[in-house]
Amino acid sequence: MQIETRNPGDLTPYANNPRKNDHAVPKVAAAIKEFGFRVPVLIKSDGTIVDGHLRCKAAIAAGMKEIPCLLADDMNELQLQAFRLSVNKLSELASWDVSL
Repeated sequence: MQIETRNPGDLTPYANNPRKNDHAVPKVAAAIKEFGFRVPVLIKSDGTIVDGHLRCKAAIAAGMKEIPCLLADDMNELQLQAFRLSVNKLSELASWDVSL
């Protein structure tokens, strides 16, 4: 794995990202300010975001000039497409134990 820092304003959102998350940016920005930026954004070396659009938007809103990014250049376009779907859909399979 290769992690590098990038300016979040220089990253390019994936053009076909179907997630709508602008309403969540202030809360995620507040969490980043409280806990730091703990989960890298997955990108291609050209700066296109593979996963982490919301974290990137929140970092910009929080005034960050550098964030950790993990490069995904080892994946082909079909793998990237499948990964984008799986990383977003698999979290929906879990449920919450509200008593905890």
